[in-house]
Amino acid sequence: MALISSGTGGDKIAAGTTNQRPAVTAADAGTIRFNKTEGSMERWDGTSWGPMGGASVHVGNSPPNNKAVGDLWYNTNDGMLYVYYTDANSSQWVDASPSNVDGRDYVETSGGTMTGDLTVPGLNGGPLAGFRNIIINGDVTINQRGKAYSAATNNTYWADRWQKKNGGKMVQIIEAGNFIPTATYTLSGTNVTTQQLTAPGAGDWAIPTVPSNARKIQLELGTVATQFEQRPLGVEIALCQRYYHNMNVFWEMDQLNYQFGLQLYFPVMMHHAPNIMLTGKKMWDNALTGALNSDVFLSNNLNVAGKRYTITRISAYIVFPCNSPFDWSRAEFKEAFWFEAEL
Repeated sequence: MALISSGTGGDKIAAGTTNQRPAVTAADAGTIRFNKTEGSMERWDGTSWGPMGGASVHVGNSPPNNKAVGDLWYNTNDGMLYVYYTDANSSQWVDASPSNVDGRDYVETSGGTMTGDLTVPGLNGGPLAGFRNIIINGDVTINQRGKAYSAATNNTYWADRWQKKNGGKMVQIIEAGNFIPTATYTLSGTNVTTQQLTAPGAGDWAIPTVPSNARKIQLELGTVATQFEQRPLGVEIALCQRYYHNMNVFWEMDQLNYQFGLQLYFPVMMHHAPNIMLTGKKMWDNALTGALNSDVFLSNNLNVAGKRYTITRISAYIVFPCNSPFDWSRAEFKEAFWFEAEL
């Protein structure tokens, strides 16, 4: 090895890449050189090349070639610290990352199992669990109308909360108060293009149209799409009934008077006083004859003075065509009501 003195400029020793290492034997132990590949001094110990001095610290996305027992390597890919260790059988890089810093344990970013409680303020900027999804009937499984998409006309509802649109699309309008104005939400689902949306500053929110075959549709606070939130069926139905539900009504009564009042209470408070649609006919049996007359008491007979619709109930007076106010008769009242309070 040549050592060239250059005065106050320093001494220059042999240098080269790892591939340019000289051919050496055990007798050449003590040979030193500068490894341009590793950017550090190295020495030949008679068996192998290794870094000079104490342990070296390497930083990079792959393990260094020039290594010795006790060297440290910080892997920039996984953020882990490793030490080069030799046991009775082999040498290898061993995880040396601290598992407990400041008295706190950490879970790997790639996943892990915790044995205790985890206290965090939020998830993806939203609630940790329950009602992350502000879409109602996101899996499109509830259809109280019993109407197929193909049977609906544009701008009318088919499955609960879903309105048919042109081109095989559908849309849901989200009620104001169910989202944070101007906040960022993420829309996702099966057959849905995942995208970030900004909630309106005021009023209801009509989301972008999605294909009619979209399922597991989710709109949640934040910029990350999480797994579809599967709420209990009873909860999902109740959410739908705020905007639409149907009710089958049946009364059988012996009456003395010729009119009676009815009150129907809705299962949930509706968005507004609903529009009411009636199906079929009311049937009644006058004077205990046992014959039900479906032609006398038609559905539009419910449209009488004194009816009242509120967000919680319907009240109305029904008048039977008796011979006199004090006729005895048996009445059987049957009707299917549809209540709609869509946005």
